[in-house]
Amino acid sequence: MSSIQLFTDLRDKRPKLGAASQQPSLKAELALIAEQRKQTLDRILLNNPTTANTVTYHVGAEESFQAMLATLQRAKKSFYIETYIWRNDHTGRQMAEALVAKVRAAKASGSLFDAKVLIDETGLRYGEGNGTADHQLMDYMRKNGVAVQVFNPKLFVPSYIDLSAKRFMPVTHRKVYIADGERYLIGGRNVGDEYFRSTYQLKWGDPSTTVPSYHDILMTVEGAETARILKEFFKNWKNAGGTVPAKLPPLPLSKTGTTRVQTFVTDPVHKGTDIKRIHLKAIANARREIFLITPYLSDDDLIKALGDAKRRNAELRRSLFSRAKTASERQNIEKLVPQLKVKVLIPLKGEADGGWDYQITMESARQLLKLGIEVRASTGGTLGGSYSKRFSHFKCFLFDGEVLSIGSANGDTRTYHNNHEIVNLIADSPQAKKIEEFQKKVARPDWESATPIDLDWIKRNSTLKERVLRRIYEWTDLFH
Repeated sequence: MSSIQLFTDLRDKRPKLGAASQQPSLKAELALIAEQRKQTLDRILLNNPTTANTVTYHVGAEESFQAMLATLQRAKKSFYIETYIWRNDHTGRQMAEALVAKVRAAKASGSLFDAKVLIDETGLRYGEGNGTADHQLMDYMRKNGVAVQVFNPKLFVPSYIDLSAKRFMPVTHRKVYIADGERYLIGGRNVGDEYFRSTYQLKWGDPSTTVPSYHDILMTVEGAETARILKEFFKNWKNAGGTVPAKLPPLPLSKTGTTRVQTFVTDPVHKGTDIKRIHLKAIANARREIFLITPYLSDDDLIKALGDAKRRNAELRRSLFSRAKTASERQNIEKLVPQLKVKVLIPLKGEADGGWDYQITMESARQLLKLGIEVRASTGGTLGGSYSKRFSHFKCFLFDGEVLSIGSANGDTRTYHNNHEIVNLIADSPQAKKIEEFQKKVARPDWESATPIDLDWIKRNSTLKERVLRRIYEWTDLFH
């Protein structure tokens, strides 16, 4: 029985509201809810996690880059990268040189170092001159011993189109960096200055366009979950024409790690929508708080699920409190069915001012506000303990302070149907306390430093033209 089915079955054992004569006693209903609560959210969602993992967060841009470089330098046999964007800028060249240096050093010592790069064609085209310089950097790595495969070089694949499944163009939007089949980094950072330096130039070569880099995260996982990540990498490596080894490395184990981790993907080639399924499942089963941080928000099912969760919680609380006669009963209700907090954090400004992504995200925010959901606009959280103004590229979903989703997934239709995406769901342990650490480092400061918005705020901070365009963009979200 799935956990969504479990939730529905337990809820549907209660007669419909308004049929008071058929309702069970308050005591019986609270007993039923208490029984449901015995199955914790992390056990519902992580049905097949690996358990021997050590998790480390890297929040700052330069901190993240140093962690990635250190992981590469520590690697002895292999380093694989799958990413959406690889700029031919300071960061891109430094990373390319580091990979080439590993290959050369191994060759000089009479051994081999297996360096692989899987890069999306669409991401390459974002560079200057339609990505010409980015392609040149890929050629440089190829000539110096790094295996490079371009994902979907044709860009448009008619056989791939399936409008009923909301699939339009295959893109790998994943960002994973895998060392020796033993450890990996995962998160929202592509290879480029805007992701890995403190500042970057909006127009490459023009210092006057220098702005703060993106607010984002990488997470290092060392241990058993690497085996699952490696299998997912090689699926797309094969999709791009690469050769897959006959035998993958044995299951690695962290000697000290206790964090439970499970990987979920969107894989439209194999018709897999696991990320959407697990996110909606988490929303349906959350009991205290749902907290979404996403730069791109548009998926209708996600928005509906958030509204439904809020509504169901309110209806159940009203029904229970209407029958409570004693303080003890009211305390028990509050303990078993607390008011569900649903919080959504989006960027105050888009990646490109006034662009499609920003407009459709603001339309989604308007819809959420009408459903009674709290929305705030982030200007990039805090940087070194101080208030910051930068684009928030963060994409993390937190449920009940127990389960955290980190990876490449946004809250948009592309993530759930169209792109190749990857996330880790992690669950806390008394020893590691990784969720508590994330709340302290990211969730609380980002939320507290953000601007609360409401329907009046949206109206005051947008033109009539923008509001009309948002409705049109939302309608065309099939291709977004």
